[in-house]
Amino acid sequence: TSDISSAASDVYKRQSQIAGFFWEYYQFTMDKEFLEKMGYPFLKKAAEFYVQTLQWDEKKNEFFIFPSQPYESPRSHDLKNPISDRNMIASTMRACIESAQILKVDKKKIREWQHIIDHLWAIPFRTEPGVGEVMQLAYNPDGSIYPAVEDYGKWTNHFSANTSLVFPANIIGLDQKGSREFIAAENVVKNHSPDMNAISPDPIVAARLGLGDVVLERMTNGIRRLQHFPQGLFYNIDHWYNLSLYMDSVNQPDITTQRDYIYDQRAHYPKGHPAKPFIQCGLEPLSIFSASVNEMLLQSNEGKIRIFPAVPKGWTPAFKLRARGAFKVTSELKADGSIPGIFIESLKGNECKVVNPWGQDKVSVWKLNGKKKQITYKSLKNDVIAFSTESNATYLITQRGRKGQFDVSVYVGTQNHAPKHFLEAILGKSRNF
Repeated sequence: TSDISSAASDVYKRQSQIAGFFWEYYQFTMDKEFLEKMGYPFLKKAAEFYVQTLQWDEKKNEFFIFPSQPYESPRSHDLKNPISDRNMIASTMRACIESAQILKVDKKKIREWQHIIDHLWAIPFRTEPGVGEVMQLAYNPDGSIYPAVEDYGKWTNHFSANTSLVFPANIIGLDQKGSREFIAAENVVKNHSPDMNAISPDPIVAARLGLGDVVLERMTNGIRRLQHFPQGLFYNIDHWYNLSLYMDSVNQPDITTQRDYIYDQRAHYPKGHPAKPFIQCGLEPLSIFSASVNEMLLQSNEGKIRIFPAVPKGWTPAFKLRARGAFKVTSELKADGSIPGIFIESLKGNECKVVNPWGQDKVSVWKLNGKKKQITYKSLKNDVIAFSTESNATYLITQRGRKGQFDVSVYVGTQNHAPKHFLEAILGKSRNF
């Protein structure tokens, strides 16, 4: 019963996350036909599950859910108001409201969803020694916080339910820097256990919080522990060192003996079965790390485009990536920290909002199609500029005075003739004959 309840509870939250992908597809493409025929129907069904599942607390004048659990917590399936449910309810219903308004449908449902959002339970917080305040996982049926405050060291789990407000719910980000929730999420990603990588979105969360060096540390740690195979596939668990023949003879077996079971045919499970690699190769870790790199370079999750929001010290990247609003964005960060400009390709002619990467410096916006010309823009709060665009037109944003001119860097690749090594990980394989 516990396992069934656990699996069902996780399915509900995963359903709302999948619905979020449908909403994001619309945001990136602005494909209204997709939203009408596929995106909104799926979103609405995910929201309606929660409408039917939530219960009303007359005394507190708020909704609650019971029984449920945070992500990946099969031993605690009889909890009340997990934070992951709370955040995905708010995220899904906000997307439903915006979708319904775009499509001009379901006015009554819009009011119902907004009423639920306005009457969700409070986020549970607790202070963890040596870490600081964190958003806690859930409540026990008696109203006390789960896990108990005295259970130090149990304030998080693999999936970091207590950072779900940042990702995958997409409710807070750099616009809320300094808020209680923002700081609590920072405390989690800066202190997450190093042996919880496989299904943890910590690198993405750290990028959304602008913590470039933390992203790099989390990805480096995850690659060392999980990228076991020369074709680039990752494992989905961290603890293969438990199968090592040498685990008991080294001081730090979690890294130093992580891979010997692949090469040593003598390695066996405790009951004698051969320890052959088999589990979930190449699923969550590769997706998480890929998404993390994109989020380090470009974010558009708060109604505006940010370039290089979480780049580690010493990086000199360039990118071309899609942004919400149906834009393609290209930019480059030089070794001296300068940014020559930002190219914006507008696919659907929407208004474009960009956080000025030069702070309060004045900028120039140029339309490049046909005869290049300078266009006007609006200056909004917090160094945001906004300008109108036309479909399939390209724009260039520069610091004022550059006249839309600068050298363009050309990047070329070279054929890979030998394995590439990164600490314990390897891409390619040396000749063994």
